[in-house]
Amino acid sequence: MPFVYVVGALIPRGGAFMGYHVGLVLEKEFGYSMVNVQVGEKTPAKQFDYPTMPPTITIPQMEKRITKDDLIVVNPSFSKFMFGLRLPGRKISYVQGFQTYQVLDCRFDLYVSVSALVQEFLRGVYGIETSVIPAFVQLKKLPNPMPWKNRPPMSALMYIKEGMENQVAAQYVRHQLKTRLPNLKLDVIKNSDLPHVQFMKRIAAVRYFINISLAEGFGLISLEAMALGTFVTGLDGQAGRDYLRFGENSKACSFKDIDHVPAIIAQCVSADKSVEAMTAQAMQDALKYDLASFRASWTQTLKKFLG
Repeated sequence: MPFVYVVGALIPRGGAFMGYHVGLVLEKEFGYSMVNVQVGEKTPAKQFDYPTMPPTITIPQMEKRITKDDLIVVNPSFSKFMFGLRLPGRKISYVQGFQTYQVLDCRFDLYVSVSALVQEFLRGVYGIETSVIPAFVQLKKLPNPMPWKNRPPMSALMYIKEGMENQVAAQYVRHQLKTRLPNLKLDVIKNSDLPHVQFMKRIAAVRYFINISLAEGFGLISLEAMALGTFVTGLDGQAGRDYLRFGENSKACSFKDIDHVPAIIAQCVSADKSVEAMTAQAMQDALKYDLASFRASWTQTLKKFLG
């Protein structure tokens, strides 16, 4: 039986979890045996719910074992290893970012983009044409959300992505909100190793989700907030424009307009009925980003790729 080596499949981050599920499609639909390739120190796979737990080997072990009949699935953040240039087998890159690597490993056999922004980036910078398969929301794993109007008024959760630039942006917004909305009940969470279910419960407990991430390849957490019936505002992370529609299902804007964010949030807090309607629309829009659609798109793509 051939193997599919998924690099960093059990890293507790959303992008790695998507790579794991690409490996799972190859295992369930195409007969490959999935193997997790550990990157760095071993981390317990506690954040997400994994349907099956693949065996784990190190990068040197994978490099010794891989053959021309095997596959390797790699996020572009691991481009520094230059697996495409060095290893046998066919290579698949699920490109979930444009800012997580200095130089892309351009020697892969298949590239798939997670968003329109990533697709445009690969085309413009590297001349690589890709299809788009968006990330999915674990809709069946989400907690049952409380109706928006029953949540505490003026309750908000600010999510701050890792990185100094995001910390500075968050400090600016928080300072402005203290002046504009002194009664805002603002909770703050940074990139967290909380189990996914607990993280989602934090989001589902408030009315407003304030995203502070300047640049995302997709921005899954904002989409999860939409699915939970929590109104998304703050920043769109650029790639979030695939599903965030200002004034229709959310009010998140580009970082270049961050000086407007405090006023936008204040406006939202004073317009309960319109915000509640947009939140209902957001929940409907999030439904199409489900695991079944993800699996179907990848199955179709891999059928063509594998012949």
